[in-house]
Amino acid sequence: MAIKTLRSQLCATEETREYLWHLFITYTLLINQLLERLPKDAKFSDWRKEGRVPRKAVVALCNKVLEEDGSLKGLPARVYTSAVLCTSYTFASIFAIQNKLRARCEGKQRWLNVAEHDLELAETAAFSLEEIRERAAHILEQAESERQECLDEEEEPSNIPSIMSLLFKLLDKSNDLLNYRAIAHLLRNDCKVSYEEEDPEKLALRLSKKRIQIERLQEQLNSQLPIGRDPTGERTNQFIEEAISLPKDSDSSENIIGGFKAWEDLLPERIANLSTQLETLPYPLLLGSNDDVSWSWETISTAASSSSTSPNPSPKRTRTRRRRKKAKKRICVSFKGKGLSQIRLRLYCDRRQLPIFRQFVEDSKANKARNKKEKFSLALYPLRSATLLWAEDPKLSTEKNRGKPWNSHRLYLHVTVDTRLLTSEGTEQVRQEKIELMHKFLKGLVEAEETQEANEDEEALLLAQKNRSRATKKNQTTLKLLESNPPPPRPRQSAYRGDPQIAVKVAFSREHVVGVAVSDGQQPILDYRDVETLLIDSRLELLEQRSLKLRNQPERLRKVKLGDSGTAKKAKRTRYKPKISTRQLQLQPYRLLKRWRRLKRRNLTERRAEQEHGLYRQSQAETNLAHQINYILARNIVDLCQKWSAGKIILPEFGDLRESIESEIQAKAKRKYPDDNVERQKQYAKEFRMQFHRWNYKHLSECIRLRAAKVGIACIAGQQPRLGTLREKAIAVTAIPPKPK
Repeated sequence: MAIKTLRSQLCATEETREYLWHLFITYTLLINQLLERLPKDAKFSDWRKEGRVPRKAVVALCNKVLEEDGSLKGLPARVYTSAVLCTSYTFASIFAIQNKLRARCEGKQRWLNVAEHDLELAETAAFSLEEIRERAAHILEQAESERQECLDEEEEPSNIPSIMSLLFKLLDKSNDLLNYRAIAHLLRNDCKVSYEEEDPEKLALRLSKKRIQIERLQEQLNSQLPIGRDPTGERTNQFIEEAISLPKDSDSSENIIGGFKAWEDLLPERIANLSTQLETLPYPLLLGSNDDVSWSWETISTAASSSSTSPNPSPKRTRTRRRRKKAKKRICVSFKGKGLSQIRLRLYCDRRQLPIFRQFVEDSKANKARNKKEKFSLALYPLRSATLLWAEDPKLSTEKNRGKPWNSHRLYLHVTVDTRLLTSEGTEQVRQEKIELMHKFLKGLVEAEETQEANEDEEALLLAQKNRSRATKKNQTTLKLLESNPPPPRPRQSAYRGDPQIAVKVAFSREHVVGVAVSDGQQPILDYRDVETLLIDSRLELLEQRSLKLRNQPERLRKVKLGDSGTAKKAKRTRYKPKISTRQLQLQPYRLLKRWRRLKRRNLTERRAEQEHGLYRQSQAETNLAHQINYILARNIVDLCQKWSAGKIILPEFGDLRESIESEIQAKAKRKYPDDNVERQKQYAKEFRMQFHRWNYKHLSECIRLRAAKVGIACIAGQQPRLGTLREKAIAVTAIPPKPK
């Protein structure tokens, strides 16, 4: 599914904005109460193990909060639903992150225990290196044959174990010391038999790096739960008062000593609270269903005026033509539910997004015009969900708007769109998928009813039967709408058909950004492109037309200094004509990369001096330039796929790459300055960290995915090797089996 998020600005009167701001403030305070009280529930540990909080528990807690706090009552029902959803999603994401960190920490700890125990056995067990390598080769062959058997059985890719997991299983089953040392040898050498002598210093650095990684993961696991937001500033003021408060006075000396000790024990917590920067913006309002948003046209009368066409108008009096009113159409948005349906907000978006919003209006208008039996299913509606949120605008933060945050902030609407439903071919594909899923679901309900045990409780049987009948009726209605009622005609677009055997493999590098290799099942490499060849524009016909257009432009005036640049103060204007050759246009994208490197070097060297003298101004020039280069790289990679008719793109996933690099830097700093010299270690880590490439690979991957989704090319997660040149890494990138759902 190709999901895309569109951002648009919403405009309304000042009264409407003030009403919505106070509504969002109350909504945020309600979520803060839910986030604070939910971890105190007795079943919270069980929910943490399950990985989610039941929605019924959040709804019950929300009702309890509303009974106790009357100031939170009177909100629209859609707001309460959004508060429940926001709380459930927050804890579900936290549980998923913690489970992932816990599994990663346990895996690294297990590897570290095996490596340390193997070093202890090396001093006592008398096994030669040749014996260990021979047994390791035999065990590796056994693990590979076992994995090949799983592949031959045509099981799900997610159920096929990796070589490392099989080695750990063999390690648990075996009691032989030689087998233990052989498996430890494989685990230390990336599941391969190494015939080179192991460097003790590199091994010690690697073990130190693992220990630091485990410590950092444990700190993240012990991190606090969500603390909510502070839109009114009350919690920040409370933290400040607690930080500056003194121990309470008492009559007896024992109470004075005890109170001072308790005050001193809580000092780190107060300092931590004082340094915490709470988010001041309200929580976004979640609109989880596509029928929660209503679209319509509104006619706006505007006055267009044109000034006098005289080349030298009089400075005293300027004659103007009579104003002429024009009627314009503007897309308006309203929301479902009491308290929100009467609000109409005008939508302002980019010109490239306007056709999508127009399709929303046309589909909504066409569906309302049909009778109940002829309406098409909302499953074929391009809009999947929406989010309403506030964002601060620095240009509006003036003295006039102080105390009126609804005037210094702007209201935005984020909508998620399934891009396949914007075309007729994609709509038909989605319709067939939905019909197949409905048939499977209805078949599963019938099988569940047949296999239900007769000795169950009668009330449970009646409740289960009632739920099944309700689900059956709902899905049969949806299935009937999908099969009989098509949506309005949509634009046609020819579907991309690539060869599934040809894959474009992407590899990332700190020094050279990216490398791309094209390969198929027979030849390991058909084509290879590094960052230079990717950024050099190959559209010669288009570039020649642009160059010709620039050469045919009229002459312009430019100021040229006279004499030496250091002494000359006079200047004159000369005429010139821009002459940009085709080769210069070809190299323009690659020169952006050189420009980014110069800008990065300047920021690293001159930013500190500017900050010391108070001359530094924060700028997003480096980030924006990197994003522009990422867009160009993504476009050229997708063009390369179309050139070779590739069926998929394999993008590497690094997982905890940032943590691995940071742990390695800290391990090197501790080895260089081992005498607990923390300041020297931090300075060395800072200097070493500056040498690493600061490219945003996540943004580049997202650009490639979005660009490929427009064409219809599948993007698959892959694994990139650690060693080798960039070309070798790109060739050796392999796809990772998908995780079970």
